[in-house]
Amino acid sequence: MMPVEDDYLVFAAAGQKCALPALDVREVARLLPLMPVPGACTGIAGIVNLRGHVLTALDTAVLLGLPQMSSCAANIIVAADGRFYSLLADAAGDMLRLPRESLHPLDAGAQMWRGASSRICRSPQGEIIPLLDMPRVLQGFSEAPKKESAVAREYVP
Repeated sequence: MMPVEDDYLVFAAAGQKCALPALDVREVARLLPLMPVPGACTGIAGIVNLRGHVLTALDTAVLLGLPQMSSCAANIIVAADGRFYSLLADAAGDMLRLPRESLHPLDAGAQMWRGASSRICRSPQGEIIPLLDMPRVLQGFSEAPKKESAVAREYVP
């Protein structure tokens, strides 16, 4: 019996490699101008305009417990909870196909990633990579106070 494999987009945020399920990714866009949103929750970098659609931009580094990104080079557009979001990234990398049995739950040594990830994997080069879990990320925002204007509503690719 062949092992079940899933595809992931690998990217970097504040120098940390991380990955997202490819099924969640709608597109990778070049750097889009970022507009800050006063009163937004920690982790919300602002909003971006993608072809006339306003998306909430999330600072992926902050979500992973790393220092806020000083700059980014790419916006990874993802779908989650019926909405579209832009994840800020240093760079988008390659696709990685992983057997499901190679995914592991976070252990006590990876506490900083708990707000954005529930699993990790090991790359073919041996690097430990957190797998972003968008429902977990959004749950963190639902537990924090926010202004209605801080979350954009729709995007149709």
